[in-house]
Amino acid sequence: MRLSALSGVLVAALCLSGTMSARTQLPVPDGRPVNRTFDPARPPRIDRWPDATHGTRGLRAWFGTGGCTAIVQPGVAGELDRYRGLLDPSDKGPDARWRPSVRVVEAEKATRADLAGPLLVVGPVGPLVSAYLDRTPFPQAGAILTSMRSDDTIRVTGVNPWAPESPMIVISGSSDAAVLGFLERSEWLRAPDYELVRNGMRVRYGRYTAAKEGAWGVDASTDVDLRSRLAWVEDSGVRAVYVEGEIEEARARVVASRAAVDLESYLRRLGGTSEAAHVELVLYPDLEAKSVRSDDPRWSHLEAATSRMPRVHRVHMVAPTGNEEPDRIGLARAALRLAAGDVSPRALADGAAVWLAGGMMGHSLDWWAGRLTASGVLPSADDLFDESRYRDRTYLVGIPAAAMMMTRLSAGRSPSEISTLLRDPVRARTLARATEQRVPSPPPGPGNPST
Repeated sequence: MRLSALSGVLVAALCLSGTMSARTQLPVPDGRPVNRTFDPARPPRIDRWPDATHGTRGLRAWFGTGGCTAIVQPGVAGELDRYRGLLDPSDKGPDARWRPSVRVVEAEKATRADLAGPLLVVGPVGPLVSAYLDRTPFPQAGAILTSMRSDDTIRVTGVNPWAPESPMIVISGSSDAAVLGFLERSEWLRAPDYELVRNGMRVRYGRYTAAKEGAWGVDASTDVDLRSRLAWVEDSGVRAVYVEGEIEEARARVVASRAAVDLESYLRRLGGTSEAAHVELVLYPDLEAKSVRSDDPRWSHLEAATSRMPRVHRVHMVAPTGNEEPDRIGLARAALRLAAGDVSPRALADGAAVWLAGGMMGHSLDWWAGRLTASGVLPSADDLFDESRYRDRTYLVGIPAAAMMMTRLSAGRSPSEISTLLRDPVRARTLARATEQRVPSPPPGPGNPST
């Protein structure tokens, strides 16, 4: 999705450091200085809005030495460290240079100086979040807060009311679990200027435009609201959520029924589960809608339940039409989680999912095996089990190669043995080395993928 001009301003400037002012000292009768009374939960009204064209300088600074402050008000005491770990992780991973530096401050301890630059306001529904949402250009934010469902989250951009030349993002939800879950799975520097996420899908989103007297307001031409059209059907533990008017109920029922059969088959191949399996499908009419509303361009993907968000596993997928075959990899990943937990390393999890699904991107495992074998670029077991090497390899080679490895590991083993093996990566690596396929390099020639 392309950023609007105003969204670009906010993202560009978000981590451009602002000027920090010292807390003002006032004298008292006995001569001792005290701090001026200051309440971070009472932001001032915004009387001026920045020019929408000023952001290119901020963009360059953001990629340099910029930083921003997050004031956090957890709903439950003791959750601040979990927020800090997600907003400013000690290990930012391979994308560290694109991630802004975030200084996390507990809201009750925030000083006036803390609020002088680019600002994040984070926490579940409460007075602090409500006060800052009331200062954004999204007038419906307050009403949305009062009708939050169990795992709803809202993210709204605006300008910092304490320093209107700096941007602000407010992130809130129905509970600490909902907000932490959003931060865990999503980038808070995202394209829409405002969004409500329900069932893992953007159901209200859009952009701002310059409005009366320079203030910003909602651009009606970009505003999308799907909340009243959400519906669902259920079949044998599989609940399918869809948008009425985009997907017919009959189509949703067929997808849910197919998914229930596939899920049962996958679990049987992995030794089953001790409890009844439940999965939620979130259906999209096409790949474009899925990409826009879930921020993931794959035909299907898994949004796994975690200890932080203890709900059913959620699979986002494009609903097939007619005789089309669905992409089953997201559902296979859900079955893998249900039967074997959080499998690692990633190659073992990817390989098991594609092995269960029986193919990838519309092609069978035999098709992929033939292509990789003929190419001479089949990775070794050590390549697959090394996280950095596996991550750097194109998924068009790494994932089908991992599925071929899983096919060899599963040969001659019972479902319970396969499930046990998936929980033991050391033994899985040893067996993968012993059974790996030796592929001679083909002679060079025109059209050979290895040349």
